Amino acid sequence: MDAWLVGTGPSLDTYDWTKADGYILCVNFSYKVVPRFNALCVMDTHRIGLFSDLYDQGIPLYTQRARTMCKRHFNVKSPGYIVPGVGFCSSGVGLCTLKNMAFKRVHMVGYDSLNDVNPTHDHAQSLVKLGLYNNNPLYKPTCVVSAVRLAIESLPELEIIHES
Repeated sequence: MDAWLVGTGPSLDTYDWTKADGYILCVNFSYKVVPRFNALCVMDTHRIGLFSDLYDQGIPLYTQRARTMCKRHFNVKSPGYIVPGVGFCSSGVGLCTLKNMAFKRVHMVGYDSLNDVNPTHDHAQSLVKLGLYNNNPLYKPTCVVSAVRLAIESLPELEIIHES
């Protein structure tokens, strides 16, 4: 079975989700616009509370930070896992999680900027409309794109398929 790692890029709005017939791991707020998902990965402890709508549903949360930090924010009812991530980004946590779950092939959706020479790190319009992100042309965190690239390069045992 294949796995899907879902970022927040523009291709979320056009991807044919009927192709995603395996395990789906969402990064940050991407879960808000996909038809179904299995788990969420997030890097920053200070953002944990933003995903509280998932905890009562028992959705697994994968993070690189200590679970005790999550518990300090609120009562976490969902399974929580500490993952030794690579690239110091939520996507690195996600890739390590999928590797640890013994997936060999990972489809990456919403990672449009990985293919760009001058990445913009734009987000899906569906997420912008929800007020979760903006596409400020002055905001070009190429360090995020570099971190995702580093995570991919650090895990050569994974076959990465760019679906963006």
